[in-house]
Amino acid sequence: LKLEELEALLILTSIPHLGSIKIRLLIQYFGSALQAINAKNDDLICLPGFGPKIIQSWNDHLKSGHWKKDLALADQLQAHLITY
Repeated sequence: LKLEELEALLILTSIPHLGSIKIRLLIQYFGSALQAINAKNDDLICLPGFGPKIIQSWNDHLKSGHWKKDLALADQLQAHLITY
């Protein structure tokens, strides 16, 4: 799956139980949203606040592909995604 940084940020913000503080922690720890998306469960579980509930939600969300609908809608509407 070839993603860009902006798309990776959109995916992170759409993962249930993952708020802005944890997203910033992920980006600081891994260096980018894209690298965070590609992180292994063993790397995630070591981070503060990343317990089994978040890891399961993370895995389910990435596998489901629901975030692809958001990307398609943004593309269809020619929306410009703005990050923090």
